[in-house]
Amino acid sequence: LPTRAEWNTLFAEVGGGLTAGKVLKSQTGWYNKGSGTDGVGFFALSVGYRDINGIFRDDGIYANFWSTVEFKDNFAYRMCFYYDDESAGLYNFNKINGVSVRCLQDDP
Repeated sequence: LPTRAEWNTLFAEVGGGLTAGKVLKSQTGWYNKGSGTDGVGFFALSVGYRDINGIFRDDGIYANFWSTVEFKDNFAYRMCFYYDDESAGLYNFNKINGVSVRCLQDDP
């Protein structure tokens, strides 16, 4: 899983957090024409999340990806895209919820 620094490096590579959402979101599947350009092949899909009751919510609205960084005991940072926003950022979220992951391969 990416660290906070690795997410921030990705944001910097695509012009910063204010434009990262547009560049990293997939070209289709987002609610109300909220799709992105997928300018670098990241292809963030709007699959929502799984809540504490095991119910999947907000398909088409959100894409969330865990980071390795904990906020406090039951919380960790997730990178979040929202259909109605061209930015992306890291926000804390209760770890009892389920969100997507992106794995990184470390250089040998």
